[in-house]
Formats: sequence, structure tokens, C-alpha cells
Amino acid sequence: PLNIGGRISALAMHPSDMSTIYAGAASGGIFKSTNTGQSWIPVFEDAASLSIGDIAIADADPDIVWVGTGEANAGGGSMTYDGDGVYLSEDGGNSWMHKGLTDIGSVGRVAVDPRDPDVVYVAAMGRLFSNNPDRGIFRTTDGGGTWDKVLYLNDSTGGIDIVVHPLHPDTLFACMWERGRTPDRRTYGGQGSGIFRSYDGGESWTRLAGGLHEAELR
Repeated sequence: PLNIGGRISALAMHPSDMSTIYAGAASGGIFKSTNTGQSWIPVFEDAASLSIGDIAIADADPDIVWVGTGEANAGGGSMTYDGDGVYLSEDGGNSWMHKGLTDIGSVGRVAVDPRDPDVVYVAAMGRLFSNNPDRGIFRTTDGGGTWDKVLYLNDSTGGIDIVVHPLHPDTLFACMWERGRTPDRRTYGGQGSGIFRSYDGGESWTRLAGGLHEAELR
């Protein structure tokens, strides 16, 4: 699609139907194609936020689609828009339900447990122009009814990425990014930045070392 607002910030493809694709725009909502990209339809235009951070399709039920609003990649001098939390569709994007996390600002990644689409992890970067505690790694085990903040470092470090091991879904890897931004200052990196691993579905985490850069990660 060419007549959208901003850059493409997220792509998701149906796990078994290669003709079905979702594309999220930085400030233009979500478009869906069912013919391998030959044509697209908007499926998210009624949402309160059209800034898309990430899209995740559940392997266990591909009609279940999770969306995190708020683009998180505000590197350099680029401008991004905060979102208003997480949304869920249970019918392939035809309708959406707001599922909380209103104050997390922006979403770096959404990851769904391949065994259970009710278990979802959200890497939240927080709001762009303010430090806030609503950032880090969040987890729901009841389809977004409730959320737990399972990895938090400080009010300037957020979650920019998280992946679930496809064969051992209780093993998670999360990337944390310390970022400060004001109208006249940008600070990237710090003691909070790093890669973390969990072997128990997010209950506990270990900061990884041994071969990674020993200085502050940016």
C-alpha cells in the first residue's frame, strides 16, 4: 500500500496460508492482504491509536491476532507516536478488543506462546518524552484479562524485543534498551541495556554476559 501514514513498522504472515499478510504502519493502522499482497484492505481504522508497534499471529489459532500500538523505534532524531496499549482480534482482524496496558507508550514486540494463545508477552518501551515505570516485559496468561510486569529495570529502560523459543516455549530472550528523550536531548544506552534470558516463562531472568560487549550497550 502506498497511501498510508508513515513507514511500515510491522509485518506478520499467517503460519500456514502464505497468501495472508498483515502490515502495520508507524502512523497508519493495519492493512491485510489475502492474495499475497496484490491488494490490501484496512482492518484497524476504528482503533483509538493508529501507530503500530508490532503484530503477532498465534500459531495455535491463526485467527487470533495480537497488536501492540505505539512505534518503539525512535532512534536518531526520528519522531514516533505513543499508542494506547494492546489489542486482540479473534476473527482474523475483522473486529478488535482493547486488552489493556494503556500506559506502556510504545511496543517493541509482541510474542505469543505457540502452545497457548492466551499466554502473551509484550516488550514495552514506555512513552517517548517521559520516564515512566510502565515499561519492560509484560505477560498475560489469561488472554489479556490481567497482566504482570515480569521484567523491569528502571523508569528509563524498556523492552525493545522478546522472542519465545519455538521448541521450548518456557525459554525466553528479551532485549532491554535504556533510552531518554526530551525536546532538546536524546540519550541512548546505559546500564539498563542488555539481553536477558528466562527458562521459566518469565518468572525469573538472568542478564547474559560472556562475549557480549562489556561497556554500556546502546
